[in-house]
Amino acid sequence: MTPAKRIWISLLALGLVHELDALTNSESGDPLAERIRALFQVHTGVGRAAFLIVWLPFAAWPAAHLSVKKPCPFLTRQPTAYR
Repeated sequence: MTPAKRIWISLLALGLVHELDALTNSESGDPLAERIRALFQVHTGVGRAAFLIVWLPFAAWPAAHLSVKKPCPFLTRQPTAYR
């Protein structure tokens, strides 16, 4: 397993553990959904619009990113010439 895979798996696992802990404790405001609602103030019209403007492109990005077969040119390693 590559180091990058280990990092991604670790981050996802830690996020899942944190969210499950937040869902099972009785403290209000702990789960991620409640934090996002408070951050964007989705109970207001402006907050709801801001959330949609930010969230929709963010949610669509994985589908577009994963459907492209070429690697991102910024993330691929190019051979470096040493002098």
